[in-house]
Amino acid sequence: MNLDFNNKNMITRIYLLALLLFLPPVLEAKLLDGAIAPNFTATDINGVEHELYEILASGKNVILEFSTTWCGPCWTYHDSGALKSFYEEYGESGSDESEVFFIEVDERTTIDDLNGIGGSTAGDWVTGIKYPIIDDASLGFLYQISGYPRLMMVCQDRRITNLPLPDEEGLAEFTSTCDYDVEQAPIVNIKSDRNHSC
Repeated sequence: MNLDFNNKNMITRIYLLALLLFLPPVLEAKLLDGAIAPNFTATDINGVEHELYEILASGKNVILEFSTTWCGPCWTYHDSGALKSFYEEYGESGSDESEVFFIEVDERTTIDDLNGIGGSTAGDWVTGIKYPIIDDASLGFLYQISGYPRLMMVCQDRRITNLPLPDEEGLAEFTSTCDYDVEQAPIVNIKSDRNHSC
């Protein structure tokens, strides 16, 4: 096929336009609403192991906050106290109907960063927080997280709902919308550890 310069140029422009049209969904990759949450077993910064499906089977809905210590908007949401207040009312020391996990997903984050004294942090993420904090970048890959902060609700039927960044009342409203049949809940088992990479 013999194409002159103008035709090749036009084909290149069409190709670039098509690429740009399909690029935004790639940049916002995440598990979609209604997807089955992959199971994970992860250890928090206090050495306690947590398995997602076990928590769901115990009758709790789970809020996952994916974040990084250097992220300004993440700090603003954390500092708002929405998850802290929600956990105090609906977590272990409250009605115990929900669990919250703060998941730090930058593999370079240190415990000093989480405690607010490292070189890559917006503040102290640990003091005053009673819900588990997990420092495990592999969970970001597992849940296809590409932007921060990202909030997901996992209902007892293991289905995901991506959330905006609601206040405590908004979180309670979202968790009350879980409509599930636990007996029919599908299973996706993936073991998470610090050496996992995609």
